[in-house]
Amino acid sequence: MPTFVCTKTQKDSIMPKPIIFLAIANDREDNTRYLRNLPLELEGIRKSLEKAQDANLCEVIFEPNCSIEKIIDTFQKYQERIVIFHYGGHADGYQLLLESLLAVKGANSGLNDIAHAEGLVELFAKQKSLKLVFFNGCTTEQQAQELVAMGLPAVIGTSSEINDEIATQLAIRFYKGLGINLTIGKAWEDALIELKIRHGSDNMRGLYRKEAKEIPEKQPWELLYKDKTALDWRLNMIRKYNIGNIYKLLNANFNDESLQLFCQIHFEEVHNNFGTGQSRNQKLMALIDYAKRKMEVEKLLDLVAEENPNQFGQFKPYFD
Repeated sequence: MPTFVCTKTQKDSIMPKPIIFLAIANDREDNTRYLRNLPLELEGIRKSLEKAQDANLCEVIFEPNCSIEKIIDTFQKYQERIVIFHYGGHADGYQLLLESLLAVKGANSGLNDIAHAEGLVELFAKQKSLKLVFFNGCTTEQQAQELVAMGLPAVIGTSSEINDEIATQLAIRFYKGLGINLTIGKAWEDALIELKIRHGSDNMRGLYRKEAKEIPEKQPWELLYKDKTALDWRLNMIRKYNIGNIYKLLNANFNDESLQLFCQIHFEEVHNNFGTGQSRNQKLMALIDYAKRKMEVEKLLDLVAEENPNQFGQFKPYFD
């Protein structure tokens, strides 16, 4: 069988990957307000999404010293592709604390920048692709409410000043859920359950910063949503596969011998489970079912596209 080359650029032009945008900013002016867990939050979320990235379900862009310029530049560059925006840092109901572009470039390491909620809400509300905004900062509930009122599907905000370490734990658990293709609702539910396991439901004090003046009788994070359908969203809902066409693609590309060899090299578990009495059609469906279950449909399509890009384009394995 001749080998053709199908570049990532050619393939990705069929259905661009959705983007998760992680923005982290610390206080560079007041050492007492420096959030030491922010780098851990960024790294933990990034690792939590590795499997989804490897499966080509998403692309992760992260800004560890985020400025106003970087937020606007990123949304302008990736219009209609950013599905989740995550902010970690200091905030309140009216603003996010970001880092000055000069500080990011090293010209002045002691500058912060204030991003006002009025402009941020307008920016986020205009992003048609956005499914979720996660404000992992203090007292962001008002911004969250305004965004949902303006039509954003789902927003996570906070009612008070939150504990930095626990905020990191919560975010990492949430994105671990999304990373294995759980829905927003299920991933959030699991993250809150972990809070209860670690801290109990009777100890709300530990979830808040020591400086917090009032401690409500509930945890400070809340998932707000436009309607319940927003909670059912998951990463693989962006790239919708035409399973019938994937079957036709594989059927046209492999005879029984080449299918056996292909699975032996690339999908050993599928190959090992082939039975002596299985037909080629049954083996093809076993391969497709395995790829769906293991979130490896993109891997399967990549490999087939590399061998025969003409057939790949002909059978169009994605829905438009």
